[in-house]
Amino acid sequence: MRSNKAKNKNKTKTKGFLAIAAVTLVVIMASAIVYAIAIYGENPHVHNDSLIRFSVSTESGVIGFGELYRYLDNNHGVVLVLDTTEYNGIDAYRARLAFADEGVVVYIDMQTGEEIFREEGLALSADELMLVESRRDSADIAANTSNIAMFRTGSGPIGFGEMYRYLDSYHGTVLVLETATRNGIDAYRARLALGGEGVLIYIDIETGEEIFRQEGLVLNAGELRFAELRNNDAANIPIAHVPQVSNHGQFVVIIDPGHGGRAPGAVHGGVRESDLNLNITHRLLALIENNPNIRAYPTRTTDVGVGLWERAHFGNVHGDLFVSIHHNASYNRTAHGIETFFAHTHYDNNRSLTSRHFAYIMQGQLINNLGSFNRGVHTRRFAVLRYSRIPAVLLELGFMSNQNELARMRTDDFQQRAALAIYNGIVEALVVHGR
Repeated sequence: MRSNKAKNKNKTKTKGFLAIAAVTLVVIMASAIVYAIAIYGENPHVHNDSLIRFSVSTESGVIGFGELYRYLDNNHGVVLVLDTTEYNGIDAYRARLAFADEGVVVYIDMQTGEEIFREEGLALSADELMLVESRRDSADIAANTSNIAMFRTGSGPIGFGEMYRYLDSYHGTVLVLETATRNGIDAYRARLALGGEGVLIYIDIETGEEIFRQEGLVLNAGELRFAELRNNDAANIPIAHVPQVSNHGQFVVIIDPGHGGRAPGAVHGGVRESDLNLNITHRLLALIENNPNIRAYPTRTTDVGVGLWERAHFGNVHGDLFVSIHHNASYNRTAHGIETFFAHTHYDNNRSLTSRHFAYIMQGQLINNLGSFNRGVHTRRFAVLRYSRIPAVLLELGFMSNQNELARMRTDDFQQRAALAIYNGIVEALVVHGR
């Protein structure tokens, strides 16, 4: 008798638990339906047009992490989180951004580059707002084209995306970028493709200082192909708005004074590279103004920052030639002389004037006019070169880290002669170009 009562009591408890579970399930389902209606029906922050929808294709098919970071960071706000995930069975990137001081979450198809989900109007935490401010302060990366050491940001530790963008812009194609330790130091370990060879470097995450480098490594066929694809992909990445200009049928040269704004370039003896670059640019523009067959457009005329991709894209849209003016620096205080850089691109195929030919013309004119030590012509995958579809060169007019050379480069005589040498190089290139 007692046994049957216990059984009935247990049955009653079981039924009670099932009833509670059923009610709970109904409540959860109802909440989910209400939430779904709010998200997909009434919520004005989802899938509206206040943020440009992302859609980009590349020759290699898959969108690289660095490419996506760079695209979002340049065009859509501050990247707070970028990671890989899955959305409705699709391999995707998940990005959390700060846009106009609000949070945005976007899911992007890893294969096609198509945006597949977005949620806007999210609240940012105090830490995220602080990160946004620090990233704004350090948005323009002041890079030394000769080495990686002493890379800095206003926020302190170097973010993954910032490091990728820096390496990809100045030092070659990033094959591997990961965190590691070396001699007890938290570091980024990067393997790059540069000029057909591999480079391995370790960079202190906290200070941005290069702590180890190994060059001349052999790249395998897959790495070489990857580097080639990334070089071709660069031209397909959407760029910010480019100002409209009119050339009136003239031969158009884009003059690019390197650095500017919060990115002064090399700084030695109280002299900023960005100022030297701009001084020579103004002198060059004055010379070109007297030639009715040539029109010059500078990427900047004052001390402002201009994106690397915007510089190259401005030339692609409006120019026939692209000349980027820089001054060098090195840890070796005795390093001196002039060198000119160019990048191999498939756009050089089947045209009378290639970037390589243009580089040798420029180097010859600079050495003849300035009498400096000839450091030669070299290939580098600097962003403004590899993203250019027109013949493009980057000039290093001397070493600011060399006290004697810096004193000379500061003089009116040197700057005027440098401008004249560049002008003569442009005129010579115009003849080769058949104009």
